Amino acid sequence: MAQAVPAGTMGIWPAGLDPATAPVYAFAERTMAADPAAVWEWLVRPRLWPRYYGHAFFIDVPGDGRLAPDVTFRWFTLGVRVTTRVDEFLPGRRLAWWGTGAGAQGYHSWDILPDPQGRPGHCRVVTEECQSGLVPSLLRPVLRPLLHHVHGRWLAGLERAAAQGMPRD
Repeated sequence: MAQAVPAGTMGIWPAGLDPATAPVYAFAERTMAADPAAVWEWLVRPRLWPRYYGHAFFIDVPGDGRLAPDVTFRWFTLGVRVTTRVDEFLPGRRLAWWGTGAGAQGYHSWDILPDPQGRPGHCRVVTEECQSGLVPSLLRPVLRPLLHHVHGRWLAGLERAAAQGMPRD
């Protein structure tokens, strides 16, 4: 079933995970009173996600724990163990990963954009996710609003964390 895609969609989507055709698509955005560099630093350190996002657990990231191109990491979210690989990495600007878990495959992106009003120390963050597979197809009526809700909470938590400045590991 085709879905309406917001005009602001940022994505370069992998085959089978296009917002217009994927069983599940979620779009959320937030203008943040936080420095874009701090937003980026909180975002690329998944081990810190539980400090501001209550649906991230048992995060296993190799090396120094920072995301980088082609890094594969494993974690639990919404009760599902997910294996993800960073697919797009434009420092300070765009992060996207491909993931699989529980009968689903997905693509989740984050874009850090200039503040629409041009205010220093502010930015607009857009996150999008597409899911396909048996589970997303069957649970589409539940997953769409759930992802919209949890992504909104993730953005709010990210803003709170980044407003405090750079993370101190």
